[in-house]
Amino acid sequence: IITLKPLDDNGQFTSFEFSSDGAILATTGNGLSLWNTSNWDIINTDDTNKMDNINFSPNGNFIAGTAPTEKEKLNKNSIEIYDVKLSKVVCKLEGHPAQISKVEFLNDSLILSGGHDSKVKLWDVFKCEMIMEFVDCKNNNYVALTKDNYYSFSKGAFSNVNFKIDGKLYPFEQFDLQFNRPDILMNSVGL
Repeated sequence: IITLKPLDDNGQFTSFEFSSDGAILATTGNGLSLWNTSNWDIINTDDTNKMDNINFSPNGNFIAGTAPTEKEKLNKNSIEIYDVKLSKVVCKLEGHPAQISKVEFLNDSLILSGGHDSKVKLWDVFKCEMIMEFVDCKNNNYVALTKDNYYSFSKGAFSNVNFKIDGKLYPFEQFDLQFNRPDILMNSVGL
């Protein structure tokens, strides 16, 4: 049995994750620490990193985790992408107005995040941008929306779709032919 101790005597581990090959253990608490699992030596520590809820990319090159924004020091409503080989944050993703509770890699370049804002967002790690967001409209209904306002929605969600232009709301029917484009949504994720 191995017992790891946080580097700070007053510290605690708040999350941990093994790389897919099991060679590295990442821990968070008072910073981000990477541990070599063959001898339990520390590979790297970043004391300034405030990530939590971490997740390794399948190839082990990146770690994604929730992090506070500059405005919200305690509320973890952004995502940081940490490059394991470069030992630094290479991307910060912002867009959730509320706390993020889960971050998960779909593959080596795409991340899903979900939070207390009833939205699930799909992010591109390499472009460092949001691709699409899914909004829960209750009763198993949803709206999927790209950053360019193209959308698709389930049959029961149409009453939740409106357009707001200069503070005025317009029903979706006025723009449906132009923006209801499931083909563009599928293309944005490579399908």
